[in-house]
Amino acid sequence: MSIWNAFSWSCADVGDTLLFHKLTFSFSSLFSTISPDTHLHYCSLLSSVREQLYSKYKYMEGSFEKTKNIYKGKIPEVEQTLELLKLMKVKRDDDEEMLTNYSLCDTIYAKAKVDVAADKVALYVGAKTFIEYSIEECLVQLQEQIAASHLKLQELNEDLVFLRTSSITVEVNMARLFNHSVKLKKAKAAGK
Repeated sequence: MSIWNAFSWSCADVGDTLLFHKLTFSFSSLFSTISPDTHLHYCSLLSSVREQLYSKYKYMEGSFEKTKNIYKGKIPEVEQTLELLKLMKVKRDDDEEMLTNYSLCDTIYAKAKVDVAADKVALYVGAKTFIEYSIEECLVQLQEQIAASHLKLQELNEDLVFLRTSSITVEVNMARLFNHSVKLKKAKAAGK
């Protein structure tokens, strides 16, 4: 079940889904045979359902934005690591020595000589864990990781567009529902 189906299921749990969807299109046809007091009851019920749905959309949007920013930060790091490995491979093939500045912390660097003849690299995979690969295996691993990250970023962008469109729709419907309930309250007050 996709995440979007979960949202429609949560609406069905609260009330009649068909009623919920009809409300989006036409207030007058929905409420034409119902008494004014029942109108207000439905308005308040549907208003709470829409507010819950709207808060879920906003929560998901924030979560997706956070994940998107994490991927946007990781991709340049992985690409930089990939370029470094390509340079190591070239230096190894040319039997040259490789010197680099090694970052000890944010502002302190030390000069280091990299042993490219060893043909092994340790790739940091997170949680204080390193895995040893050959340079060729590591190149393949990083290229796959970059491709997967770009696909995930594209998927997140599509999901964000859907969420924003859905939340705008819910906002519009909440405004329509509020305006309709105000209209009903005025009609009820005028009728007394």
